Amino acid sequence: MLFRGSSGVGKSFLLQRCLPLLAHRKVVRVSRDELWTQFFHEPRFDEVEKHTLDDAVHALTAHLAGCSHLVLVDGCTFARAAVLERFAAINPALAIVECDCSRATAEARLAQDVGKHPIATRGPALYMQNRARMEPHAHDTLQIDTDGNVDANARAVVAHIRARVDMHALGLGRG
Repeated sequence: MLFRGSSGVGKSFLLQRCLPLLAHRKVVRVSRDELWTQFFHEPRFDEVEKHTLDDAVHALTAHLAGCSHLVLVDGCTFARAAVLERFAAINPALAIVECDCSRATAEARLAQDVGKHPIATRGPALYMQNRARMEPHAHDTLQIDTDGNVDANARAVVAHIRARVDMHALGLGRG
């Protein structure tokens, strides 16, 4: 399950709200944002680091999925269709939670995150750049307006996951 959207739209916040509803040792969150600061002592946030982390997130996701984990991936915009296809190769039943909100909301969130978020280059310019790069895709997608109620959105995401994932086969209860 990929959480897709531009910077500041609330992907990570929403995913964090979903985790308690899916609480189980087989549910794993993989965040490129958090890995960035773990991999690089003094990150430059350049294309080389970005591609290195994209490869690491893909490999980690493939490994965890191969071990029957439900992997929830965020910290990436997943703007490019080719990137989505790489993840679809891991799981042909790839499902996406596409997050969006008003520009004003995203910019307010980004302003609140200055100095707190692991990615130093986050800001209104990156938000606009990422929005412009979003490519269409044909994968199963749940659209979430993160301007809406976060608890209702989290429940919708969990219902989307439960409808698409064989939870019983993963040892997570309901199938």
